[in-house]
Amino acid sequence: MHYPFLTADPHSGLHYRLTDTRLAELSLAPRPSEWAPGRVIAASPDPVWAESTANAPVETISAVVLALEDLVLATPDLRVPQIDALPDGRARRHVSALVNLWRRMGDALPEGLAPVRHVLHLPHGRFLGPLPVVEGSLDPLAPASMRALYDRLRDEFGSVPATPADRSAPEGTRLYALQAGLTVPQIHAAPADDSLAFFGLRDPASCADFAAARARALIGGGCPAREIAVMTAGDPRQLARAFAAQGVPLSGLPASLPERDTLGEAALHLLLAKRTPTPAMVVASLALSPLMPWSAQTGRDLAEALMDGDFRGRSLDPFPDHKALWDDIRASASSLPQLRFLIDRICERLPEGTALRARLPIPMGEGSPDWEVILRSVQVMPPMMPEPVRNLEGVSLWLAQESPWRPCRHLIVADFTEGLYPARPRANPLFLDSEIAAIRAATSLQLRGRAEGLARSLSLLDQQLQATRGSVTFLVPWRDLAGARLAPSAGLSLVARTIEDVTDATDLIIDLSRLPPHAWPVAHHALPPFPRPPNYPRR
Repeated sequence: MHYPFLTADPHSGLHYRLTDTRLAELSLAPRPSEWAPGRVIAASPDPVWAESTANAPVETISAVVLALEDLVLATPDLRVPQIDALPDGRARRHVSALVNLWRRMGDALPEGLAPVRHVLHLPHGRFLGPLPVVEGSLDPLAPASMRALYDRLRDEFGSVPATPADRSAPEGTRLYALQAGLTVPQIHAAPADDSLAFFGLRDPASCADFAAARARALIGGGCPAREIAVMTAGDPRQLARAFAAQGVPLSGLPASLPERDTLGEAALHLLLAKRTPTPAMVVASLALSPLMPWSAQTGRDLAEALMDGDFRGRSLDPFPDHKALWDDIRASASSLPQLRFLIDRICERLPEGTALRARLPIPMGEGSPDWEVILRSVQVMPPMMPEPVRNLEGVSLWLAQESPWRPCRHLIVADFTEGLYPARPRANPLFLDSEIAAIRAATSLQLRGRAEGLARSLSLLDQQLQATRGSVTFLVPWRDLAGARLAPSAGLSLVARTIEDVTDATDLIIDLSRLPPHAWPVAHHALPPFPRPPNYPRR
């Protein structure tokens, strides 16, 4: 997790965005407890949302977890708040239920917040190294917990002035006019120039190819790679592929592939394997699971045999324990006692069986399993993105949901689509905007509603444009990778205000979707294909 302000390295003077990993190392924070409110809700839902959980468990659990995380961020000390001043009513019932759920979580906090709470209650003089903050770098819309962390570090280590650098575009350009503010009532319009460019392409893969080609053209024209940035709101793997193909270094990619919730995946697949008819793909996924006690090659052999129709698992015959486990995995369950018996036997044979069994919510009692309820109560967490690896000389990778980690001369927005730039605001999952105002007045908790979410998104887009001093290239994919149609971002209308004689903002987009890459306005260098191996005859 990156915190919404900058700190300064006392030796090099480098300004960088502080992460939870760095904060935990310097403050000797203890290992955080697991944050899994979804499992607590599924096991014993509060009466306030018990009926909703029974009817729509996945949707209800997701909404409650989001609301709880908003509540945690809104507290200045990351402790359970006092809500006695809140008048009786719907808002108080829901806040009370969230507070009770937080208490049931014990010391656990959402990702990245455990070191913050440790630091907020840490006496002065306990850090391994200084962490001075950069003046004026705190996001003005940061939640209370982040403002408290900024104040705590400033109190102990002081602050340093921001680096004196001219981040604004040349006066008179359309980018300079845009940097006056996206939402100012009056903005000076003038003819279009090279500081803003708009291109429509087929899909995100084509946008990634164009972004890499554009970066390579800028580097070829004498611009250092470190003064170029590319921004995306989605998975950066398409950009990583395209930039590698163009031979352009990209700084800010994750150190490894996203970390999967292997326990949650195995729990879901085990339950699906017990329900008839069992898809072969489900059992093949279990064979390949890293939780299984056999080798990866054995798992591949089992999966290939399964997809060919052989369920016997003959490659496990020399290992009786593994073969017995395989037979239990393949066996179906027609009753709750049989389901519990098979699941218990499987988990006893797995190295992480205890943790896996805790993720399997199988009710007690007799009779046939209610598969719909059991399967919907399994929580599979989305993949967690590892920390990025950054270097000083590569093209900067910016994430749309974060403030820029260093300024640039040329910015390329790789996915300027509807719902992004600014991000579509979401309503608070539990509270009306009027209730959020009442909670703020009674408790000082700054919960976020739709208006706060939109203000945050616009502020973030403003920061990203302010950190660019040369040009911005907006790339609009017309379809996603599944072929569904996409529309340009709502931010296109805000940007178009700087350009005169524009009646329809979409007229600014130059459509390249029907052109091959070699006909693009930037040179795209395709790698030669790998040579095919000789077609030797089989013996």
